Amino acid sequence: MNNDLTAMVIGNLNKLTREDVRSISAKINAKTGKEEFEINLNDGRTLIQTNFLSGISERATVELPEFKSITERNDAIREMSNHGRTQTEIAR
Repeated sequence: MNNDLTAMVIGNLNKLTREDVRSISAKINAKTGKEEFEINLNDGRTLIQTNFLSGISERATVELPEFKSITERNDAIREMSNHGRTQTEIAR
């Protein structure tokens, strides 16, 4: 796996501590060799990095607002779905 995950975290966040991290996951697609890293932070942010065999590296940060109601949250989910996000992407 690529050590760019550490660089991504350091590049996006200053002073990240172990207590800031809720979960970390890493997956490798056996067919394509694509590596996917995801770090969920306690403040609602999710850092995502995808590495392709060709050397392309894609990085994203997802930031969720604090929803004041279930209706507000459901509207945001609907909006993301209408913009082509998959259920897996929305669940992050």
